[in-house]
Amino acid sequence: MTAAIVHIPRYSSSEVAARHSQGGYHATLKIVPAPFANEDELIYYLLQRSLLQVIKMKKIEKTTQKFHEKLIAYYRVSTAKQGRSGLGFEGQKEAVQRYAVGCGGEIIHEYTEVESGKRTDRIELTKATAHARRSGCKLVIAKLDRLSRNVAFISTLMENGFEFVCCDNPHVNRITLHVLAAVAEEEARAISARTKAALAAAKKRGVKLGSKRPGFWTPAQKQRWLAGLPEARKRSAASRHAKAIAQLADLLPTIRQQREQGITLQAIANGLNKEGHQTPRGCIWSTATVQRALRL
Repeated sequence: MTAAIVHIPRYSSSEVAARHSQGGYHATLKIVPAPFANEDELIYYLLQRSLLQVIKMKKIEKTTQKFHEKLIAYYRVSTAKQGRSGLGFEGQKEAVQRYAVGCGGEIIHEYTEVESGKRTDRIELTKATAHARRSGCKLVIAKLDRLSRNVAFISTLMENGFEFVCCDNPHVNRITLHVLAAVAEEEARAISARTKAALAAAKKRGVKLGSKRPGFWTPAQKQRWLAGLPEARKRSAASRHAKAIAQLADLLPTIRQQREQGITLQAIANGLNKEGHQTPRGCIWSTATVQRALRL
């Protein structure tokens, strides 16, 4: 008597990846001699072999799950000019695609943003992190500084319940990630300081900067700018007012209490300066600044 036995060969982990990319695994039918005393022994033998094959296939499925990793890509450039020209985006996309191919993953969504790395209130990054958290996908970025140049912000992201990876250093651990974040933050500070020094030197030489440059505005742009200037000034004043209140939140009650006690404005200003307090603009206190603080 002969029995038809389903034969599934064993594969190494590298062969699993190669065969999976080619369309999966193929069982072969093998006829082998199997003498049995009766049909019950044959049926028992076949059931036993079938159970073993099911167990093997389950192990293969678990092994191949890592080759189906779902990824969410996030790209960021700092200026609108870079965004329009594509400068910076191509390199980031190439790095993310290279990582996806290397790990056998699939990019299911991409988020693109034009914003400074210093800002933490980024709309597209918020969407990307929320998407990764809901779906259990891994957030992929080309470099750590594309995510942020702020140590505290990156530390918060690391505790937000989703996984992210930097393509330039995909095997970095949490301690090294904090160190790299600190380096990126220091680099941002140095870039800012160099830029401010260069602009100050250019301004001292008489170079016109920003919108004061000749030919910066077209006639149509100039008209739109002038039309929107009053509203922009109102918004700027409201923003400064709110910021001043937030910065003086701990001092205002003391200043008001002293004024109600009959202490002069100059005496209040002298006391604030003696304690090392500064105005919201970083200046020393005077009677005028104390008066403005009382009107907040």
